[in-house]
Amino acid sequence: MIGQILLALVGIGLIFLSIPYGATDGAGSWWGVLGGALIAVGAVVVAVRRRRRRPEN
Repeated sequence: MIGQILLALVGIGLIFLSIPYGATDGAGSWWGVLGGALIAVGAVVVAVRRRRRRPEN
């Protein structure tokens, strides 16, 4: 769980890094894309872990 929290925090930080550049700067906008990708990866990891914890019927 700590790993997912860290992924989300780093992702949010990278998105904030891209805000001063906006969508006009190609290099700066990639920080936002990378941040969003890290948040998405963290969400997928949480979903997979929750699915594995359920006992099978």
